[in-house]
Amino acid sequence: MFKISTKVTGDFDLGIDKQWVEISCPQCLLEESVQIKDLLNEKLIICRGCKILIRPVDEWDDAKRQIKKINEQFKNIFKGF
Repeated sequence: MFKISTKVTGDFDLGIDKQWVEISCPQCLLEESVQIKDLLNEKLIICRGCKILIRPVDEWDDAKRQIKKINEQFKNIFKGF
């Protein structure tokens, strides 16, 4: 029998911001794959269909706060190991 142990040091990051999501162009509705970090940083996205610029807006930094909360919850889960 063996024991598995983990130790969380420093900032715990699940890398959620590196995941890809699909967004739809508000004009032509073509779906575009973007990384969450690009949405969080409000990076301009060019639609492959109609070529308009899409600027995502994270009003009140709500998405950033939610990702931080998720990372904190996972860090708390691993404290007991």
